[in-house]
Amino acid sequence: MITVIEIKGQIQGNSTLRNAIVKAGSQDQRTNNGGYRIEFNTKKEARRALWDAYRKIRQDEPGEVSYSPGTILSYDTSTARISEEIIRDRVSRLK
Repeated sequence: MITVIEIKGQIQGNSTLRNAIVKAGSQDQRTNNGGYRIEFNTKKEARRALWDAYRKIRQDEPGEVSYSPGTILSYDTSTARISEEIIRDRVSRLK
């Protein structure tokens, strides 16, 4: 099942979160409001991507990041959240 991470907030923070979260095998697209949607093949991959992004940003910007395990990553005024919308598979979504 495809899991989506949605990033919302200010442009610079959104870009920082996106760059830290995107992994090989994930697909991302820009939304109309300046945010991003990043798709992962499983929820486990999405949660791992949030954790890895948290560690990376915390190393670079130690006071400006917060993490709620497996659900939300915040940086500056931007937030990355695992969406409740879980897409069954890419084929059914395209129909």
